Amino acid sequence: MKRFVTLATFLMIGHFAMSQIDSFTIESSKTYDDGTKIMYLNLDGNISMEIRSLFERELKHTSDVKMFRYYNNQAPEKCMLKVAVNFTDEDLQQVIDDVNASYSPKLEEAKAFSEKNDAEYYKYPLLNDLSEMDQKAIKTEILKKQFVVNFSFGNQECKIGVKQGTSESEIIQTLESVGLHIE
Repeated sequence: MKRFVTLATFLMIGHFAMSQIDSFTIESSKTYDDGTKIMYLNLDGNISMEIRSLFERELKHTSDVKMFRYYNNQAPEKCMLKVAVNFTDEDLQQVIDDVNASYSPKLEEAKAFSEKNDAEYYKYPLLNDLSEMDQKAIKTEILKKQFVVNFSFGNQECKIGVKQGTSESEIIQTLESVGLHIE
């Protein structure tokens, strides 16, 4: 089961990592007397449905874009824009960069998910009572450690998730360094 989860996680990371718009080509463009131009584009990259939606949403919120459409459902890389004449290739590239940047947090979430699934978890009974404020402060300190991927408090115990290969003595030393008294 763990192998399946690991494989699924790596596939998810690969999907997120490769899903983006790499570049674009203007297939044709025509300027009109009303101060607009129509551009037919060909987008290059691995364009997932999420990227398509983000790109469309971003363009529709750009003031110089009057209309946007994917005109071939079988070829998601083909689209058409009606824009103000002053809309430039650099403006379009900025929209693409924004879309790719807003999509990258999903990649970070997938990596964090993978890290947490590959972690080793330990529970330690606590000998001291802690206020909620103390628990938050301690959790913040512990999560700063490079080898810690997860930490929580429960009924008179704490649970810590660490990267594989972390020694138990290193864990105990970390817990005690922040004032926790464990059994």
